[in-house]
Amino acid sequence: LAADKGFYKALIEADVAKAFIMHMVRSVGYDDMRDAVNESLARHSKPDDKVKQIMAQFESDLKEGDEATFIWLPGGNTRLIFKGKPGKVHNSKKLQQALQLIWFGRKPVSSDIKEKITERIPAMLK
Repeated sequence: LAADKGFYKALIEADVAKAFIMHMVRSVGYDDMRDAVNESLARHSKPDDKVKQIMAQFESDLKEGDEATFIWLPGGNTRLIFKGKPGKVHNSKKLQQALQLIWFGRKPVSSDIKEKITERIPAMLK
């Protein structure tokens, strides 16, 4: 799957429920996390109010063991659950796709993370 560029396009464009859980294996400061996500988003879209609103939910440092979960629902609805606290639902297909491009786009925040996720997908589909 990792070599199939059409796979990532289909994954991002599929209007089905998806979730991405970031389980922190090390502590990351609020500023570093916000900057990394904003930098990755800027590669794929222009920042707008929806991006600012969802990024405002990253309200504190992430410590080892913390989780931030992005839930992508059909119709462009996106919710961030930050450290167990659900945020509001944002309705924007553009935002939803831009967030997915952070990890699955041509210029992901981490090629290593993209590869590791892709390796696990066949087992998840069984």
